Amino acid sequence: MMMEDECMKLPERFRDKVAAFPESSYGSTRIKVDLADGKRIYDVFVAGDGVIVKVGTKAIKTVEDLGFRPDEIVSVMSENG
Repeated sequence: MMMEDECMKLPERFRDKVAAFPESSYGSTRIKVDLADGKRIYDVFVAGDGVIVKVGTKAIKTVEDLGFRPDEIVSVMSENG
């Protein structure tokens, strides 16, 4: 059975790219993500281990809090310049 944190992690293929983005606050990186259905999600905060910890002002505690599945992410961009 997969742990909850694993379900909230960015797909492996994006983790190195996000790790290279500038840190925004308290060890997290602020990004925007594009989903397979064409939606763009802004203000996604990712911890150093790749776990999505916040979207906008909403702290992410469960997969349901995300509002999307990480495997739907098709691209990531830094929100810090």
